[in-house]
Amino acid sequence: MFRSSTFSFVPKLFLCLVFWVSLHASESTKPLRVGIKEAPPFTIKDVDGNWSGLCVDLFKDFATERNFQFDWVELSLNEVLVQVADSKIDFGVAAITVTEEREKKFDFSFPFYSDGLAIAVRDQSSGGLWPIILRFISVDFLTAVAALLGLLLVFGFLIWLFERQKNSAEFAKNPVSGIGSGLWWSAVTMTTVGYGDKSPKSFFGRLLALIWMFASIIVISGFTASIASSLTVDRITYSVNNANDLYKVKTGAIAGTTGIQYLKEFRKEYLAFPNPKTALEALKDKRVEAVLYDRPILLHEINSDPAHFNDLFLLKDNINQESYAIAIPEKSEMREALNRFILKYINSPSWSSILEKYLGQDL
Repeated sequence: MFRSSTFSFVPKLFLCLVFWVSLHASESTKPLRVGIKEAPPFTIKDVDGNWSGLCVDLFKDFATERNFQFDWVELSLNEVLVQVADSKIDFGVAAITVTEEREKKFDFSFPFYSDGLAIAVRDQSSGGLWPIILRFISVDFLTAVAALLGLLLVFGFLIWLFERQKNSAEFAKNPVSGIGSGLWWSAVTMTTVGYGDKSPKSFFGRLLALIWMFASIIVISGFTASIASSLTVDRITYSVNNANDLYKVKTGAIAGTTGIQYLKEFRKEYLAFPNPKTALEALKDKRVEAVLYDRPILLHEINSDPAHFNDLFLLKDNINQESYAIAIPEKSEMREALNRFILKYINSPSWSSILEKYLGQDL
């Protein structure tokens, strides 16, 4: 009787074991969920719904190496961050920057790219004669000319002082006439024209002339560079030249990004936009005077439609250095494998090709 019940129990146990193994196997082969937010050039979605981009290509190669299946789950940036924190998705792939606040809620992979916040501005110059006239009456130009005239006047006065007694025929004793002659002499001497209509006769006058001739070589070079710089178009191209100028203007930024946090921290006036394209449109339409956002994304947006955004430029300096990484739930089993892969990948020729493809950089 005991043996009969025992043998009848074995098939049931075997069936349960088979069911558990099959269930576990199906769970292990279940595609991972990868949250994604379109943010060219990091993540780009074409008209057919296919994804590409800087970190998309990286993640696809990681999945191929690890031999796992995954499904893209398109979300907003905030939804990606929240669902990673709640472990509802296995990865977050977008233009996600590493911040202390985010690190408290979930983990990051090793950063795969570093850059910073850039300022997009509108070209303030225009064609025609008026901009040229403005450059000739600019403060820098007038200051350079005034300094040059002042120096000529100093040497003109000194030569008159030395020559007015022994050489009154060329440098009259009358201050107005004599200093005027001295100014003329210092100008033609500096420019090496030297008409010869006026020349010093006294010892100190000739010594001063010798000093002025040698000094003029340096002076004329310096003032030429200064005046040329004051006439350069780039010096008056932008209403905003650096981060300090953001205090004076209304700035556009993208909602929920580190750019907004920066503007809030320093109490700068701003308008929030849903995406970089609408922010750049507002800059073009003069609703804002600058746009603050990730440099690679702004650069990609401007370069994607150069005819439309031909009057928009990025300032050279970055505001904050930022690192981009893949978001992962805390204590994810995939983190170590992903970090090892990224460290190897970003030092490979494949990564250099990807950077060149999406950012125009060949590293």
